[in-house]
Amino acid sequence: MIKKTEKICEMLHLQHLDISGNGSTGTLPWCLANLTSLQEFDISSNNFTGNISLSPLKLLTSIQDLRLSDNHFHIPVSLEPFFNHSKLKNFYGDNNEIYAGIESQCLAPKFQLNFLILLGFRYNGSFPKFLYSQHDLQVVYLSNIDLKGKFPVWLLNNNTKLESLQLDNNSLSRPFCNYQFILTCLWKH
Repeated sequence: MIKKTEKICEMLHLQHLDISGNGSTGTLPWCLANLTSLQEFDISSNNFTGNISLSPLKLLTSIQDLRLSDNHFHIPVSLEPFFNHSKLKNFYGDNNEIYAGIESQCLAPKFQLNFLILLGFRYNGSFPKFLYSQHDLQVVYLSNIDLKGKFPVWLLNNNTKLESLQLDNNSLSRPFCNYQFILTCLWKH
C-alpha cells in the first residue's frame, strides 16, 4: 500500500479520488496534503484510524465532497479542522467515533454545507454550534451520538431548503414541531 499511496500523492492535479471499500488500514499518509486540487475524496468503508484533526485532510481546502464513513476515525462534532474549507459542501462521517473537541465561540466556518452526515457514537453533548451559521443544509443526519438539550428549532428556521432531518437516538427535549413550524409546514406544502 505504501508504494501505491506514494504514486497517488504524486498526482498533483487529481480532482476526484475514490478508494472506498479497499480494506485499507492505518492512518492517512501526510503526502495526501500534496493533492491540493482534490475536490471529491471518498475513503469510506475501510479501516482507517486516527483523529482527523491531526490528519492531512485539514490541509485539503479545495475539497467539496468528503466521505469518511465506516472507518475508525475520531471526528470532532464541531468540524473545526475544516473551518477554512470554503468549498466544502458535503460531509459524510457516519460510523466513526464522534467526540466533543474544542468548539470556538469566535470562529465560524467558511463553508456552507448541503449534506451533513454524522452518525456515530460516544459524543454525548449539545448541538454543534457551527450549525448556527449554516443556511444551505438539505440533509442532516445526526443520529446515535446522544445529543443533549432542546430541539434546535433555529436549525429549521435557518435552513429553508432542508429536505431530510434525522436525529434519532439522541436525548433532545421539547417537541420539534411547535405551532409556528406546523403552520409554516402546512403553508409550504
